[in-house]
Amino acid sequence: MSHISLPILTRHSSTASARAALGAVMVVWATGQAFAADTDTIHIASSAPLTGPAAAYGIETMNGLHLAIDEINKAGGIGGKQIELTELDDQCDPTQAATAANRIISDRSIVAVVGNVCSSATLAQMPIFGRVKLPVIAATASSPALSKKGFANFARIIPNDDLQGAGSVELGTDVLGYKKLAVLYPSDDYGQVLLDIAKDTAAKTGGEIVASETYVSGSTNDFSSLLANVAAAKPDALFLAGYYADMGAAVSQSVRAFGGEKIPLLANAQTQVPEYVDLAGKAAEGTWVTNVYDVHNPSPQNQAFVSAYEATFDATPGVQAAAGYDNIYVLKQAIEDNGGETSDLMPAILASKYDGAMGPIRFDETGDNTGGALVVLQLKNGSWDFDETRTEELHAD
Repeated sequence: MSHISLPILTRHSSTASARAALGAVMVVWATGQAFAADTDTIHIASSAPLTGPAAAYGIETMNGLHLAIDEINKAGGIGGKQIELTELDDQCDPTQAATAANRIISDRSIVAVVGNVCSSATLAQMPIFGRVKLPVIAATASSPALSKKGFANFARIIPNDDLQGAGSVELGTDVLGYKKLAVLYPSDDYGQVLLDIAKDTAAKTGGEIVASETYVSGSTNDFSSLLANVAAAKPDALFLAGYYADMGAAVSQSVRAFGGEKIPLLANAQTQVPEYVDLAGKAAEGTWVTNVYDVHNPSPQNQAFVSAYEATFDATPGVQAAAGYDNIYVLKQAIEDNGGETSDLMPAILASKYDGAMGPIRFDETGDNTGGALVVLQLKNGSWDFDETRTEELHAD
């Protein structure tokens, strides 16, 4: 196997003042081993897609991470120690992710990994992190396999796809009355799990999966033959079980495949990004989404986060940003609950009870967040509108 060059962002802290305070830190990437000269920091790492077809997810997650780190560092840090973040680009690819994980564990100053985005990438990393018992708090890696494999060093801010994927299908079959569904999904761990969940949920709610078509994420550009197969099955709606770049391209081609007609579209949080709308164009209008985050949530924690995010980035935050932001505050609480120590940190992480921008965060013994609830949104005139009635109907079932 040839050597893969992995883009790495330079280690840095999140504010100019913190960078000055960390001037004594020197890191050498030589033979896979890093040496740190300063122990007055809390050094964490993040592996996320910063380039490639899923980059929008990783960049927004990093925005949330950096916003929280800046706030904490400006307020004096954690026990007087500043948070230092190293970012690595895994491109949402298992091979790149494994390379990133090996680089992370080679630096013994790193005490936790935060902000993981893609399930297939995280699944490739967890055995590597597990060898050194390095705690991982994922942001939006949602595959149920991550908790079912029994990783003792894993937790995630976002509820898994047993809630999210099932919610999208349930919205279609139970609330909107679309009993015959088709599924378009990537041929990776994430996509296969969502297909299985869709089949199971449809069967439980009186629906039926009449077509399921798969593609290679990031490689398939022409979806016409797949969409023709979907159209031939005459579904009531199409469940988009993939990432925004693929789904945007597919939806932009869907109207032609359905003879000039728009088919109702169901999706989860992965499509609720501006890039999906840009790629899909007018064909995206009317897309239904179930998500675990609503930017309009009136809770004080969320409104403070939204105000700070908009002021910093001049953009409206989505679920990626909220998950990244809460990720850091859960880590902060765990360290404080652990007496300020970063060793043997995982029990404190799993015991955390934190109310953040995304709502209640409570971990079970497998690391799943049991505190989340779904909201329903629909794309109208290019904006995602919260649908209170459909949300209530979804939770009434």
